Amino acid sequence: MLRYVHVGSNPLNGVLPNSIVNLSSSIEIIYIGNAHINGLIPTSIGNKSGLTVLDLRGNNLAGSIPSDVGKLKKIEGLYLNNNKLHGNIPKAVCHLTNLVELTLDFSELSGLIPECLGNLSILQKVSLSSNKLSSKFPLMFWKMSGLLSLGMSQNSIDGEVPRDVGGLKALSGGTSKSTVSHLSKNSFFGQIPLSFANLISLEFLDFTLNTLSGTIPKSMERLSYLKSINVSFNDLESEIPSGGVFVNSTLQSFLGNKGLCGVHILEVPACANPGQQLKS
Repeated sequence: MLRYVHVGSNPLNGVLPNSIVNLSSSIEIIYIGNAHINGLIPTSIGNKSGLTVLDLRGNNLAGSIPSDVGKLKKIEGLYLNNNKLHGNIPKAVCHLTNLVELTLDFSELSGLIPECLGNLSILQKVSLSSNKLSSKFPLMFWKMSGLLSLGMSQNSIDGEVPRDVGGLKALSGGTSKSTVSHLSKNSFFGQIPLSFANLISLEFLDFTLNTLSGTIPKSMERLSYLKSINVSFNDLESEIPSGGVFVNSTLQSFLGNKGLCGVHILEVPACANPGQQLKS
């Protein structure tokens, strides 16, 4: 009984045929990643209702993501990244209640991020970086109890970072380390919320090339799992914290913020009143 199709990382140099749905009904995993295939994702793929993993990453697939993917009720991993897909993210994806990982980054997707993604209660990883998405800051992600990794860099997403970001349960519980790293190269504005200090499982944070203002909360020194922070090219000001992750940070993490100062990082101007921050 055929359960797995694994032909990825081979130079297949063809299109993904509609006949793929004629494979055994027992198929659970299809991996045809990095196989030099082009053309469209067949709408008939939705008929493979037993699939738990569909991995078509790293090809030259074009067209839109067919709404029929919403029929893949058992799917846990949907990997369509690094293709040439365009159009919107179909709301049908929100029907995938068993979905754990969704990677759609490095393509040409546009439009809004569906709010209903926030209803996928066991979703742990969302990768949407390097597309043409134009949503407001997607508040629904901060209400998801299981989210561990969020990538939204290099889009046209704007809005303030929500003040209650510290309520992201999976990152504030301390039971597992995680990452919310890819938020760079968008149009986020406003201040870095003090509640970031509640995300005690956070490992990486990248807000490069946005328009954040205000100070870097000193309370972020308490994030013991945090390995890297990058807030370069924003409009931040005042003293850079000197404890925790900031001890080993370099100038590259703070470039392009004319108002930042400090004493422990070379080439950063000294503060006129060291130790005095607007917010802690």
